[in-house]
Amino acid sequence: MGIIMENSLKLLGQAVSVLMFCTAISVFLLLYSNYQKEINISNSFLTESIAFEQYNDVKELNFTKGEILIMLIYKLEYDIEIDGLLISQYENVKENISNISIEDKEYFKSYGYDTNGNITRIIFTSMN
Repeated sequence: MGIIMENSLKLLGQAVSVLMFCTAISVFLLLYSNYQKEINISNSFLTESIAFEQYNDVKELNFTKGEILIMLIYKLEYDIEIDGLLISQYENVKENISNISIEDKEYFKSYGYDTNGNITRIIFTSMN
């Protein structure tokens, strides 16, 4: 009876060891999956939006509504964002200029860059 009890305890110990090993592998795979999701989300965020903004001399960066509208009439080199309103550089703004509602305020101009350091957007933020 002593040998059967001893073998049973060894078998039970090995079963617990295998169960702990499987649990550890499952936790590792779960963490790895979450890590991959976070990396994919970070990469998609960085490729789709602005990585950072740069502010220059304040005197040069104050714009009025009229100056912004004049800028919109010409062919745009970059996307323009005015208080959250995004205007794509590929839009035909000349025909729809009357539909764009810009408040009669002074605006602060900044630049949005992608992860490669290229300008992707000009951002106008109202100062009032």
